[in-house]
Amino acid sequence: MKLPLIAAALTLGLISTCAFADSPRDPDGYLTLSAGAASAELSNGGLSNQGSGETLDAALRLEVLPRLILDASYDHTFITRSSNYNKLDTEVAGLGYLGSVGKESSWYAEGVYSRNVISFDAGQSQTLSAPGVKGGFRWPMGHKWYSTLDLGAMIPAKFGNGDKFMQAEVGAGLGYQVTQHVGIGFNLDEHAFLSSGSNTAGSASTHVFAATLGIGWYW
Repeated sequence: MKLPLIAAALTLGLISTCAFADSPRDPDGYLTLSAGAASAELSNGGLSNQGSGETLDAALRLEVLPRLILDASYDHTFITRSSNYNKLDTEVAGLGYLGSVGKESSWYAEGVYSRNVISFDAGQSQTLSAPGVKGGFRWPMGHKWYSTLDLGAMIPAKFGNGDKFMQAEVGAGLGYQVTQHVGIGFNLDEHAFLSSGSNTAGSASTHVFAATLGIGWYW
């Protein structure tokens, strides 16, 4: 059973939209930092390798105009596999709309551009960049508690060598608003890359699953 790939991303969904105990509105912006453990499985031509490691995430959201949001995130995942090392650096920028459902729940949808740099053994690296879409929901679960769900997918694109690849991610989180301007949260993320072509022995996939704890500042 394959383990979901690269969490990384961002805990964008986890601590991202918070539920104030004394106010139904979402924050105008936030900055979140999180860290946690990651597991990965890399498959190519029927062969697979598994590993574990750590992930560090940072996310920023600005409401540049009423309901118009600008998101940016950076994720660094470091995987140890068979005494070798693999790194994934993910940068995502998005522009979208933040909507509301009732007084306290919210949703968002945005267009994003993702740049991923995968570093393999022996100093090799590969850069995957593509536009895509992302969206999610946040709903309250009681006094100061809230939960989140985030989904994203990149438009299928090609490597420089002509091989095709696609990227997808899903995340779910549970958060707690400590004060009006500080929150903490726990997030589970899956990030997956799928590729096919003459250089991948048919098809190849990289799945990473991450569990992170984070803190957020809101304004």
